[in-house]
Amino acid sequence: MVPIFSTLTYDEMMEVARITVARSYKKGELIYMAGDKGEVVLNMSKGDLASHIGMSQKTLSRKLSYFQDMGWIKQIRHRRIVILDEENLRSLI
Repeated sequence: MVPIFSTLTYDEMMEVARITVARSYKKGELIYMAGDKGEVVLNMSKGDLASHIGMSQKTLSRKLSYFQDMGWIKQIRHRRIVILDEENLRSLI
């Protein structure tokens, strides 16, 4: 049992299971899909994400900071990113 879930009731556990979506991604594949609500919760550290997409953690952090300065994303804590301007982000690929 994952400690964060240890206090949940059976019904609460079933609700978590109901809303959980398992997805797999290939290297370089976008983790944001059109129609998603715009908030991405990373299930890996920024270091792991940087390694996965082939750049240093420092470079990734600079790019995310730049995207935030441009108003394209908002970083919330370590693993949450809110996409504010999908069109400009997509123009980069």
